Amino acid sequence: MKKSDIIKKKNVVLVIPGRKKVNGVDVGREAMVVYVTKKVSLSALSKEDIVPEIIEGLESDVQVAKQIDALSSRHDKWRPMPGGVSVSHPSVTSGTGSPLRIKGRLYIVSNAHVLGDCNDGEIGDQTWQPGSAYGGSPVDTIGHLYIRPLINFEGNGGQCPWANGFVKFGNLLAKHVFRSHYRIPSPVLDFLNRVDIAVSLPIDENDLLEEILGIGQPAGFAEAQIADVIQKSGATSEVNQGAVLDTAGVTRVSYGSRGTAAFEDQIITTAIASPGDSGSLVFNMQNGLVGVLFAGSDQFTIINKISNVLEALGLN
Repeated sequence: MKKSDIIKKKNVVLVIPGRKKVNGVDVGREAMVVYVTKKVSLSALSKEDIVPEIIEGLESDVQVAKQIDALSSRHDKWRPMPGGVSVSHPSVTSGTGSPLRIKGRLYIVSNAHVLGDCNDGEIGDQTWQPGSAYGGSPVDTIGHLYIRPLINFEGNGGQCPWANGFVKFGNLLAKHVFRSHYRIPSPVLDFLNRVDIAVSLPIDENDLLEEILGIGQPAGFAEAQIADVIQKSGATSEVNQGAVLDTAGVTRVSYGSRGTAAFEDQIITTAIASPGDSGSLVFNMQNGLVGVLFAGSDQFTIINKISNVLEALGLN
């Protein structure tokens, strides 16, 4: 029987020459290896789906392998959209976005500098998937900016307590009277930020897939601890793991021509990100969501704690 006949059988994903294994140990014989997604008893298979003992003159061997998927770039258009792919505000090049259900409602989560053009975008602005740097356009609109806490920049008039007071009053009115989208300033202590975060509401929840590429489904929220191993899935560098160095870090972050902003109460890890990974969700190794990545260098990565994120969004 030919390899082309074997591939038609149930559960078969790959047929290639290899080595015969018994209980995972190479027994020293050449074989035609038939990889299946799962092994089942002969009694559970139809006659047509049983792998023959000889294939193209070689002894057959059945081994297990994962399903083989068509490979798509994280910068492509994804529908439904999983976590860890390119998104952006129309005025931003690209970052990373992920679907996340919070209190029963599904959001697209990323950074304010990705979904909200820092403080310059407006609530209701389009969210594109993929981001504009990868061909995103109005036809790729997957949602609209819904909540975007403002970032307090050093030396910026936006830090004025009178201005923040007006924003807070407007938020209160919008949240409790109109109950639609609203914008709020970051929680501050002496003008320090705690988050660079934003969420968009999807146009259609069916356009989102509640799964993170390379990681799987989130398993609730968690608190990071020093020395924990963490993982992220980003649009640029995909899945990376690192170690937590601090859970109450203070840092100053450059936003290019916009200036710098200081942040407190941050998770600091070894370097796990590259440009375009901003907005990646960060998990412990049990898939508990510990925070949202927003900045870094070739030495460190900076992550907003999930508790601060939920508080800033008014979703805790």
